[in-house]
Amino acid sequence: MSDKRSQKTVKPTEQIQALLNLRFRAFCISAHAFLSGILFLIPQSGIGEMAIPFVAEMDQVWEAVAVPRQIAPLFSAQVTRVEPGGRVVISSSLPDACLALTNEIGPTYFEVTGPANHSWLGHRSEVGTGLNATGESLCLKVIPSPRSTRADLDTSLVGAVIRVYPHITLPLLLDRNTSSILKAFPQSSLRYYLPAETGFREFRPRLNPSQPGVSWCVFDDQEFTWISAPLEDLVIAPSECFVIRSGIRKGAGFSLVGSDRTNLPCPRPWKGKGPHLLGYPFSSDLLLGRDWPRQGGALTPSENPADCDYIGVYLPDGYRTYGFFGRSVTTALWREIIKPGTRRAAWGAITSAITTIPAGQGFLLYPRKDAPDHIFYPPQN
Repeated sequence: MSDKRSQKTVKPTEQIQALLNLRFRAFCISAHAFLSGILFLIPQSGIGEMAIPFVAEMDQVWEAVAVPRQIAPLFSAQVTRVEPGGRVVISSSLPDACLALTNEIGPTYFEVTGPANHSWLGHRSEVGTGLNATGESLCLKVIPSPRSTRADLDTSLVGAVIRVYPHITLPLLLDRNTSSILKAFPQSSLRYYLPAETGFREFRPRLNPSQPGVSWCVFDDQEFTWISAPLEDLVIAPSECFVIRSGIRKGAGFSLVGSDRTNLPCPRPWKGKGPHLLGYPFSSDLLLGRDWPRQGGALTPSENPADCDYIGVYLPDGYRTYGFFGRSVTTALWREIIKPGTRRAAWGAITSAITTIPAGQGFLLYPRKDAPDHIFYPPQN
C-alpha cells in the first residue's frame, strides 16, 4: 500500500479556520460557529451523542482548568486489520474532498468506543495528518506519542469500533480571549502550563503584528529563547487539564459545546513523580474516595506524610495540597498536608480533608510510582 500522507504542519489559527470550514456531508460535523469567542461544535448526525455546553471563567490568579468535553467526532468506523508501521485499516470511506480537508484539522486521535468487552475499550491513539484511501477502506497512521494510552499496537485492535476526533487545543479555546487580554494589558504576565510526558511545560502568549491571532511561545533549551510552539504541543488531551496564571484578577474564559463522555472508561497513564496535570474527564464532580481512586489502582494510602501520594488544588483562598491518608483505599481520605514531599511534611487537621473536585476543575498529582495502566472510570450511580 502506498503512503501518500501529507506532512503539512497546521498552524494554531489554521486549526480554528479548518474546523469552521469543515463540511463533511453525512460523515462529519453538521453545524458549528465561532461567534464572540464562543465555540459551537455539533456532533455528526447518527453517532448518538448530544451537544452539551460547558462554560469556564478563570477568575483566579492561578487556576487549573479541565475540559470535560470532546470536539464532535469526524467519523466512526470498525478496525479490519492492523499493518506494520502503525497502519490501522478501517471499514469506512469518505469523499475525496473530505480526505483533503483532514490535512487542515491539526492533531487528531482515535478512541475505541466498542464493543463493550473489547480489550482496547476507552484507549486512545494519536493519528498523523491525512487519510490514505484504498477502495472501500481507509488507512490511519498511528504516530508515536506520549498521549497514546497504549504502545502495543497489534492485531488485538481488530474488531474495535473507533471514533476519530480533532484534539482540543489552547488556541482553539482561548485565542480570541487571550488576544483581547494582551491588547488591553500589554504588560500582562499571562502564562499557560500544559502537560508534558513527565511534568508540564510553560507557554507564553504574545501578539505578533505580522500575523493574525496569538503566538503561543515555548522556551527552546537549545537556542535559549522563546519560540512559537507547534499546534501539536498545545493539545489538551482527555483527562488532562491546563494551568493558567492570569496576572490579573479576571482571567480568560471560554464556552464549548461538544460531546459529553458518558460511559466510557478513560485511561490516563503517567510516568514520574509529576506534577501531572489531570482533570476528571466526565461532566460530574469528582467524588474523591468514591469515584477516584479505585481499589487496586495506581494510588495507595499512607499514614506517613513524608511518603505519600498527594494532589495540589487551586482554591479561591490559595493553593492547597492533600495527601492520600489512611490504611486502605476504601477508608482513606485526602487530608491536607503541610510541606509535602519534604522531611518536614505534616498532616493538617483531620477536618481539613477535601472530598470533591468540581467538574471542570483540574488538579496536580504527585504520585509515588508510575502508573502505565491508570484509568478514570465514569462516576458511580
